[in-house]
Amino acid sequence: PSTTSQAQDLADKLTAAADTSRAATERAGKAAAEAAERTAAKVEERMHAAMARGNDERLKKAEKQLVAERANMERARGAKEAAEAKALAAGVTPVDLAKLDTTAGKKAFQAKAAASPGVKGGASGGRPTVTLATGGQKSAADILREPECPTEVLPQDMLTYTGDPSDRHKLMAWKKEVESFKERVGRDRDKYVLKRRKEVREAAVKEGVAAFKLIAEVGKHIEAVERAEAGVIKVEQFLASLEEKREQLKETIVYKAALAKERVEAKNAMAIVALEDKLAKLSDRKIDEANAAVERDRVKEAAKLGREATRQAEKAERDRIKEQDKADRAAAREAERLGREKVKEDERLAKEREAKYPIDDTLLAAEFEAEAAAAGVPVASLYTPLPEPTPMEDGALVAEEAALLDFLHVFGATLEVPKGLGSCSAKDLRAVILGCGPKLGALYRALLAPSLEVSASGKGHNAARWRRVNADATWPEVVRRVLERKKAGAAGAAALGARAWQRLSPGEHTLALRGLADVALNSDGLRSVIEGRLEAAGELRTARIEERNADAASRRATEHKAKEKRKAFREKEAARRRAEKEAKRVAREAALAAGKEAARRRAEKEAKRVAREAALAAGKEAARRRAE
Repeated sequence: PSTTSQAQDLADKLTAAADTSRAATERAGKAAAEAAERTAAKVEERMHAAMARGNDERLKKAEKQLVAERANMERARGAKEAAEAKALAAGVTPVDLAKLDTTAGKKAFQAKAAASPGVKGGASGGRPTVTLATGGQKSAADILREPECPTEVLPQDMLTYTGDPSDRHKLMAWKKEVESFKERVGRDRDKYVLKRRKEVREAAVKEGVAAFKLIAEVGKHIEAVERAEAGVIKVEQFLASLEEKREQLKETIVYKAALAKERVEAKNAMAIVALEDKLAKLSDRKIDEANAAVERDRVKEAAKLGREATRQAEKAERDRIKEQDKADRAAAREAERLGREKVKEDERLAKEREAKYPIDDTLLAAEFEAEAAAAGVPVASLYTPLPEPTPMEDGALVAEEAALLDFLHVFGATLEVPKGLGSCSAKDLRAVILGCGPKLGALYRALLAPSLEVSASGKGHNAARWRRVNADATWPEVVRRVLERKKAGAAGAAALGARAWQRLSPGEHTLALRGLADVALNSDGLRSVIEGRLEAAGELRTARIEERNADAASRRATEHKAKEKRKAFREKEAARRRAEKEAKRVAREAALAAGKEAARRRAEKEAKRVAREAALAAGKEAARRRAE
């Protein structure tokens, strides 16, 4: 019995120890579970707080971004209003500005800008069509009434001829001078009208281009306002989504905390899993993906801006090269024009010099000295100096003989001198004088006949008597009296009074004949010959002037034809360049349309993805409700 009792006591003790150990284990496990639950709750609470803080920070950033976008929108609107006021002040009508508010007006303006000069991105051909409140063209009558226009009023000395009415040459010269003045004034007035019309057209083009640029500037500001408004709407939508997400996050956290306090069951576990999925969607992972998408868009926009900047820089360089080429071509054309004008001026001066020369050697020497002084070079470098004259025996007599020979060549046919003397040489004339025969006497009588005319010897009593007694036997005395009265002939006249004319020396005969020739120049017959030669010279000069004018007109016609050919070539080149630019514009629009189509497809894919996610979330929400 004692043994049985002891065994029973030991079993009881072991059972009590086991119970005590089991109770301690259970208490420790319960305490650990509670500590784990508290730790998990604290971790979950901190995670929820972090999620709330992150959402609040995103809300603050979104609010700041909204404020910045609204400020940007206000600035864009202010810039738009300032651009519109500037355009209206420059003369642009409100109708053109109102068209920019419609889609059709914008497209029409963009198409117009693509074919307009002076506008950024525009083509070089065409002209901007902008309705200005001011403008207009001046007529020729308005231009001719301007103070700077050359006047048609003739000077006082050209209104009335004040010279001798009987002097036909001076009268004709005065009439030619008046006609030349009128033609010159007419040309100057025509040039002035052409010049002013060109200036008016250029001013109108500049005003149109300036107005077109102002409208383009208004269009840019309108686009900026639209972009700013779109940015504000986007940020407002993003802010509204963040606020909605914050409310959903709070509701989800509260509901999960409530479920966590209830008894753990299968349906509670499923609900908690659904809530965790929802929190995962509302957590930073989705925001990080959105941030990544935003960063990708920012990188794309930066790359686009970089490409645009590069394109603008290349375009600016092309425009600079184009302007430089245009300036070089203009300079080349101007140099060519100046060269042609210089050639014309040289030809004109050469023709004037040809018409002016020959002149006396002393005048020619004076001209050479003036040219040498102007050029700063010695006179000897311009021409070879004239040789010094060599004195010769009877040099004065030779000169008188040459003058007499020239007189006979010019007036011999009119005076009916003996045959052969009208075209003889100096040697033949000297042979006639040395022969002192009938031919020489006939020459004296031929020169004496015009010398006895009233216009040559006068109306005195002696002159009439000389004309009456002039015969074969008395003509030497008549010659002497005429020479003495006119103080001509010098030694020849004195020799005729001292001895018979057959005994005169050759020099005395030459002087006497030379004196008679001088007296005969005053006769009517010889004066008519001189006047005829002057008129022929005037006609020849007029013919040469007309020939020169005809050459100038022909040259101008040739130059005009060449100018028209160059103009047609330039117009053809301009049309080709316009066609190329139009083709490029169509290609750009096609590429832009293709890009828009790709963006539309991406938008459709994104909408489908959002719809799928919404359907998935709706399915999960329905499952959660069913589980509840």
